[in-house]
Amino acid sequence: MRLVSLGCLTVFLILVTAGLGFSADSASKSGGDQAQAFLRQGEAAFNNGDYDGAAQAYRQAVKVKPNLAPAHYGLGLSLARQERYQEAAAAFQEALQHKPSYTQARKDLGVAYLKLKRWPEAEKAFKSCLKEQPQDPETYYGLGLAEGKQGKHQEARESFEKALRLKPDYVPAWNNLGMANIKLNRWAEAKSSFEKALSLKSDNAEAHLGLLACYIQQGDSEAAARTYRTLAAMDKALRKKADEILGR
Repeated sequence: MRLVSLGCLTVFLILVTAGLGFSADSASKSGGDQAQAFLRQGEAAFNNGDYDGAAQAYRQAVKVKPNLAPAHYGLGLSLARQERYQEAAAAFQEALQHKPSYTQARKDLGVAYLKLKRWPEAEKAFKSCLKEQPQDPETYYGLGLAEGKQGKHQEARESFEKALRLKPDYVPAWNNLGMANIKLNRWAEAKSSFEKALSLKSDNAEAHLGLLACYIQQGDSEAAARTYRTLAAMDKALRKKADEILGR
């Protein structure tokens, strides 16, 4: 039986759609007004879904004020929304060069590394964030994804559990905790994780997929068939994954 991997489940994004944390005193007195005008222009474009226009405005801001960390950060968000993750990572790194304490930029850098499949760098970024924000469930979740992708399934399991202690209704974390438990051959706990995810969101296809794997492992063909029918009606893409699990 071929089991699904952590990568089949939803990868979170922390890319905010509003409130980018701009401050009136982010720019220096010299060129400050012009830089702030470009920042506001970028923020407005971003919030309107014009990510290319936002990127252009943020680039103008850093031309005026090269060390303006919020402009580099906004640029990174705009590029990420266009799935230009390599450039986004570079922009987040630039923001951190000018403001090392910029935790949100470091967190989104971790997300960009996940998208780029740069797992060790993502792990490092999220661990660094947790030093500043040890109570952030999304960061623990991202850390768990990065650890799982490196085969560190016990560490991933612990990270997802920490995320869930902080946010008990975090459905993607329940799904990925289930996957980590499968990797660790802890099938009963995996089944409980997927059932919890479904109790919170009954139409969650990823949880149905994980539960299907558990039923097959337990030899419960009736429950597996029922779950397969539910999944097939719900998500065509994951139906193909279910066919792989069933060896079809």
